[in-house]
Amino acid sequence: MTSDDKRWADLTALERVLEVYGSNEERWPAAERARLGAVIQTDRKATAMLAQVRALDRVLAYAPRPSAASEQALADRIVQAAVADTARRAAPAGSNVIAWPERGRAAVPARTPVRAAWPAAALLAASLVAGVFVGFSGQATPAMQAVAGAVGLEAGEDAVNLAFIDDAGVYSDEDML
Repeated sequence: MTSDDKRWADLTALERVLEVYGSNEERWPAAERARLGAVIQTDRKATAMLAQVRALDRVLAYAPRPSAASEQALADRIVQAAVADTARRAAPAGSNVIAWPERGRAAVPARTPVRAAWPAAALLAASLVAGVFVGFSGQATPAMQAVAGAVGLEAGEDAVNLAFIDDAGVYSDEDML
């Protein structure tokens, strides 16, 4: 395991522990406390993660606590919803039958007439022809090079690479999987 992989694994473990147990290290499991304590001492990002969770804990400490009456009311609503759901599921079998459409009525909406589809099809065909023409004629190369310069790619790149904006050295998260 490389040092970057170990660092990533340690930060992921710290994030999980912080989400589950919070910033109070006394609540962390003993093995995690020992291992992640060393990570927090040496890694700035880990220290920043811990500081952020501690700040959240301080804010939550000032949040008003729910009263016992409101907690009981919530529990009662949950029980009532569960009882109602159970009663709904136990309803007679015929009560949830879906009626079929009457004979003679169309079950699906009518299709668009063929005459109305011609303008859309013609527009798509024209855009295809225009795209093929521009692609083979080389008319788009100067524009693609201008775009490449604007986004920071080398201006001497091949037109195919510019069209795909192919950065060989840049990997996305999916490439690493």
